[in-house]
This record gives sequence, structure tokens and C-alpha cells, in this order.
Amino acid sequence: MAAVIAKDREKTSGNPIDTMEQIAADPSKVWHSDRVLVDAGASRGERAGVTNVAPPKPRATKLEKRSKPPEGPGWLHEMQIEGRRLLERAAMNRDVPLFDGAGKRLPAKTAAAYEKVVNAVRLLPAQNVIVDGVVTALFPDGRPRAEGLAAALGGEGPAALAYYLTDLLFLDGYDLGRAPLSRRKALLAGCCSALLMVCT
Repeated sequence: MAAVIAKDREKTSGNPIDTMEQIAADPSKVWHSDRVLVDAGASRGERAGVTNVAPPKPRATKLEKRSKPPEGPGWLHEMQIEGRRLLERAAMNRDVPLFDGAGKRLPAKTAAAYEKVVNAVRLLPAQNVIVDGVVTALFPDGRPRAEGLAAALGGEGPAALAYYLTDLLFLDGYDLGRAPLSRRKALLAGCCSALLMVCT
């Protein structure tokens, strides 16, 4: 799981991250999408379909609630993040639509509240990408909580606005829907690691 922090809070840690405005003002911290830093088709057994354009409607992974974890090998486990699930489709020089957990596009007025999240995902080293994740409020104690999300979206309160990325569904021409979840998460981690290297 990776986190993209969309707004900094000086009191959150001793090392506040840059705001989107600070990154945009410093050319050395802006990544330009003239090359691909993460190759989605580099590994064997990718089985991802190659297409030039991301699907207009993301196919969100369906979540199921269970009373206990499934048994046997082949399962991935991660903590549940409280907040709002959002999927984002970002491409160069295009509008960035947001979708809910069911894959339904958010109305423009609703999506406008998440502008900082949109700007943060634009910084990922990819020319065309679809990500899945949870938008939440990250408090100074390091814990995400849903109850602070409204204030964080408005730039108020002690919490920073954070977007925890949990899945990568499309990357630069590769539809990753049929790729193993472990591989998708590895590619997502690679994207975020490349972003950190560029922005530090």
C-alpha cells in the first residue's frame, strides 16, 4: 500500500512534505512525462492486454466482508483504511475524472472537493494511469480517520489529506486487470518510489 499526501501540515511531523504549489514552483521537483520510469510489461507472466487508451470506466475490484480471513496460501492481507474509496484515471493534458468504489463517475461538483488528490496523482511517473485507493484524514499520530476527512478537504483541522493507493488497474498502455494482484501492487510501489526520488 502506498500513500500520496495531497496537502502538508507542519505539525504532522518534523519533516513536512511540499505542497502541490511548492512542487509546481520548483522545476527540479516536477516530473515531466516524456518517458516511462516503470515498465508494466517488463515481467514474465504479465498477461496484461496492451491498449493505447485507458478504459473510460474503471473496473473496480469488488470487496467482500468476511468474519475471518480466508485459509490457505495465495492471499494478500492489508489493513482497512477508514475514508472514501476513490478511483482516478489520469492522463497527460486531459481532465482527470474520479469514480466511486462501484466505478460510477463522480459529478463535477463533488469531484471538485478532491482537487488536491487529483493533482497529487498527476505527479506519478506515468502518462496514462488508473489507480484505486482511499481518501482519508491523516492525523499527527500517524493514524488515518474518516471523521476528519471533511475538515482536511477544506484545509482545516489538524489532519493532512491523504490518498492511500491500494491498486493499479492501468499503466501506460497496459490493462492490468488480469495481472496478479501482487504484481499490480509491485508496479504501484515502483511508481510511488520513482515519484519520491524525483520530488526529494
